[in-house]
Amino acid sequence: MLSKLTASNLIVMSLISSLFNGIAQNFYIHGAGLSNKPLSDVLGMFMGDFLGCLIMLYGLSIILKVFKK
Repeated sequence: MLSKLTASNLIVMSLISSLFNGIAQNFYIHGAGLSNKPLSDVLGMFMGDFLGCLIMLYGLSIILKVFKK
């Protein structure tokens, strides 16, 4: 299943999951009063989540293609 993903699919999956995670976590953190700068926290978390997710998905995709041969 993952071996048939294209680069654009991986990017879209990374963007969606990173955006949702960044907003949800920062909504909780800001609501709990642990931070008073929600926008900068969301952007930082989004970028870290996006890059980490993208690296992991590309890595898994490459591993699956190598072992499938």
